[in-house]
Amino acid sequence: MTIHYVDTLADITEAQLAGLCGSWDLAPSTSVLLRLLAQAPARVLAVEEGTGAVVGFLGVVPAPRGYMPLTDVLPAYQDLGVAAEMRRRVLTSLAPGQARYPRAHRAIA
Repeated sequence: MTIHYVDTLADITEAQLAGLCGSWDLAPSTSVLLRLLAQAPARVLAVEEGTGAVVGFLGVVPAPRGYMPLTDVLPAYQDLGVAAEMRRRVLTSLAPGQARYPRAHRAIA
């Protein structure tokens, strides 16, 4: 299982997002999720190389200081450092002080 990380949605389809947000109370459809990620000023997606499936995502919500509540990792990929790597990549892409990541937040799937 090899994962690569992308910050663009250029080659991402709704089908690749299937299964994400499955445990959310108000889970968006894959089309809405794709739109939310497109509107995020910064995002990163974890993609399994063998299947092309998106196994996790993290998106920044525009605010005075960006907030990262758009986070999910599929259950089979949790506890492998996927969320931590996505967070690291997003934070290094933003200017200092441009994003907040709540301490109590963890990837939900």
